[in-house]
Amino acid sequence: MSTPKRNRTARPRAPRRSWAAKAPLALAGSALLLSSYCAELRPDELECEHAMAHLLDCCPELVLDHDDCVFDTASCSSTNRDPILTEDDSICIQELSCIAIQDRGLCEAVQERSDEPNPEGWPGRLCY
Repeated sequence: MSTPKRNRTARPRAPRRSWAAKAPLALAGSALLLSSYCAELRPDELECEHAMAHLLDCCPELVLDHDDCVFDTASCSSTNRDPILTEDDSICIQELSCIAIQDRGLCEAVQERSDEPNPEGWPGRLCY
């Protein structure tokens, strides 16, 4: 017994789009990729956020800027900027008691960094 043949009808092809018609879609895709790259949370940013939360519990007078832990490059904004705490400093601060943080002067040191952002980074570590 033979199998019946399917009736194959040709589908009409969609008209080809010119580059000018594709350009907005390509630009939108590029913008989406760039925005997701710029919005990706890095490990040093996450550790900095945890350290800042601990510092705020320990240093009631501390006033921080909302972007102190943000890494930013010139490709994402007009400036280069690193978080005000290195990943090592952030981890160290998280492991300290509030008394140790206050005794070591970390409340004041972090406040100084927050008040005077340095796009070149800060020399030396804060926490050992």
